Amino acid sequence: MFCGHSSASIALNYTFGVAYASDGATSIPDDTLWVMIVDDGDGLLPGGLQVNTSLNSNEDESAIANDFNNLTIAKGNLIGNDRIFDFGGFNGTAIFGTAGVATGGTNYSFGPNSSDDFSTADVGNSFGFYWFPGESINGSLQLGTVVEVGGISDMTQTERMIIPSDGATESTSATTSVLGGTYSDLRFTAVAVPEPSAFALVLLGAAALLLRRRV
Repeated sequence: MFCGHSSASIALNYTFGVAYASDGATSIPDDTLWVMIVDDGDGLLPGGLQVNTSLNSNEDESAIANDFNNLTIAKGNLIGNDRIFDFGGFNGTAIFGTAGVATGGTNYSFGPNSSDDFSTADVGNSFGFYWFPGESINGSLQLGTVVEVGGISDMTQTERMIIPSDGATESTSATTSVLGGTYSDLRFTAVAVPEPSAFALVLLGAAALLLRRRV
């Protein structure tokens, strides 16, 4: 716990359970990208993810594709009005104790400058945790085609995903039942998003069908 405002920083301690591919059973591979995004205060995070919820197979895939396709993952980059404040890789660039599980404690700068991780406007806002199966990390990452994306943003009295005030520490835990947690494994399941080529094939097929009917 940090004391006083002179520290100009906050600490987020996080534990996220095993994330799965869209089949709901296969754990994500090494170097899968994870991204943390802070909400701008409207209660809606990228990909249609609302605070206190998670992405699942019933989500609108087109909204997810629109938000994440051709996005450069880098700190400070905006997705709409929401902002990336951290990213890493499962079993890659972050600290992990179990394969496919993200755990760590990170200190972030806090202040009025654009170069800081957070400002007073972020305090109390939710953040989301996303992952992209099969993507690797090498500095900033350009997502040309998003095949799968998962996300979770849960706020409860004991497992909150919110930005604390300057000098405070927030501990976040969202662990699946596989690890003895209370969340369903499906909460960590990625949503399959059709590739642009798949969209093109669907459109071509539909056009051919319409042409055939007219003939």
